Amino acid sequence: MRRPYWVALLGGATVSLIPTWLVAQIAAAFPALAPQELEIVSEFFSKGFGPPQMLVFFIVMTILPVLEEWLFRGVLWRWTLKVFSPKYTLVATSFLFALAHWEPLHVLGLLPLSFLLGWLRMKTDELGPSIVAHMTNNTVACLIMLIQ
Repeated sequence: MRRPYWVALLGGATVSLIPTWLVAQIAAAFPALAPQELEIVSEFFSKGFGPPQMLVFFIVMTILPVLEEWLFRGVLWRWTLKVFSPKYTLVATSFLFALAHWEPLHVLGLLPLSFLLGWLRMKTDELGPSIVAHMTNNTVACLIMLIQ
């Protein structure tokens, strides 16, 4: 891949837009299915953008993507790759990443991003592009919550 960081940046910013819209539509039609985790974060950001929100935004934008990518596309990826093919590793780690977020609609909304992150890991054999895509996705998601 010639420019993996550009692909990561643009992919991370765009890959979740349609799933985010779809999840919002389903949650509006069936409120009981609305992801509580996302509701809590959205409510937290709706209170303004003071120091607590800045800290959470920083953590969600930088620290969580690094930790999650290290775990899923780093440790788990290497372990799974010892037993399975790269394609199976991509599928397995992508589903496990999405499932780690528990709530069914959140899992559904994360699958496209998760497959992008796995694809970047498989194509580059590096964590960097996956981390950049994950950071970009989280940043866009938080900004959307801020403007709603």
